[in-house]
Amino acid sequence: MTGLKAIILAGGQSRRMGRDKASLRWEGKSFLDRALALARGCGADDIIILGRDDHVLARKDKQPYTGPAQALCHYADTLPVPARHLVLPVDMPLLSPEQISPLLASPRGGYFETHYLPFVANLEKGIAPTGDRMTDLLRALAVPVHPVPETWQHAFANINCREELDALQRGEAIPEGQ
Repeated sequence: MTGLKAIILAGGQSRRMGRDKASLRWEGKSFLDRALALARGCGADDIIILGRDDHVLARKDKQPYTGPAQALCHYADTLPVPARHLVLPVDMPLLSPEQISPLLASPRGGYFETHYLPFVANLEKGIAPTGDRMTDLLRALAVPVHPVPETWQHAFANINCREELDALQRGEAIPEGQ
């Protein structure tokens, strides 16, 4: 295995938001730039952005809009050797290296009990989940589940719609999924 690789998932249709979430801005930075900075801050030595073709680090999905689990399986099939990967969503701008550190510290990686993203796992060719959902992929990867400290709950807020973005920009609690 080589050093830590990072994958930023940025290929969704952003239907609820009505525009590309990667280009949303908060505190002077786009969500994509925030995810890139987070990956670098966690020590990733190689970063790709799945689901795009408009960035130097981007890779278009083999089959667009089939979901993140399928995109990750297709990507894994292109790996020359197995590698440890940090997988980040583009729409969680409050995450910091502090929240990622327990996943990186675990030899088998992991994900948090109430969130399938972010996660850390060893990816390699031939991942065969029993379904198309992220939970199926995580089960196939056999990564451990980690508890979420209560003080970290806010950091896992997904920004999926205008109301959530407005709350983020006002510094308010993000409403649960719309």
